[in-house]
Amino acid sequence: MLLDRILTYGRLLLRESFEDQVNPNCMAAQLPDRILLQGQWMDLYTNPLELYWHLLNKRRPSFYPLPHCRRGYVTHWVLKNNQLFLSAIDGNVEKQFLFFQPKPARYHLTMLFPRSSHRLVLASWFSGKLRIPQGKMTQFEPAGYNSRFEKEIIITVDCGTITKMVTIDYTEKKLVINVSPTTETTPGIRGAAPRRIIHQQRSTTPRAQ
Repeated sequence: MLLDRILTYGRLLLRESFEDQVNPNCMAAQLPDRILLQGQWMDLYTNPLELYWHLLNKRRPSFYPLPHCRRGYVTHWVLKNNQLFLSAIDGNVEKQFLFFQPKPARYHLTMLFPRSSHRLVLASWFSGKLRIPQGKMTQFEPAGYNSRFEKEIIITVDCGTITKMVTIDYTEKKLVINVSPTTETTPGIRGAAPRRIIHQQRSTTPRAQ
């Protein structure tokens, strides 16, 4: 039946979205990243930046983990010209001093990509699925990003380029295939501003656009 095919396809997409990335958030419901899609900021239940350190054998910064954000940072992403770009990083790392105790320091985009000068960075290292929840939550799961929603947008990315975008509607039992992914422009941005992580007080080369 068509309904069974839609639900099966949705489950396969979600399973691939988890298996295609390194997910450090397996113990509690986590603060998601944010993505600008169709002029609106939305939650992103995928962490594309984790693959940057894993696939490129880069040293991952020692972020301070929090109960609601074990990875220790929140990133903001933009879809532009059918490509995925990293626009901001917000987290805390331990800064070492020669004669003083280590202190937490704010971690931002230019610390990871010094040549970016706060410009967008193409996520050329990322291939996989982006999962964007939509509508009301229908099932809460206190583990990672396992909660379910009325709808979900699944975006397929290949080396930073968007190849497919579909919307799975679990209430209407239908699958909508978007013919063309979005192209973002700055004016008319809706929704909440990109969030900042609540910091804990404790003693392929990407290119900028």
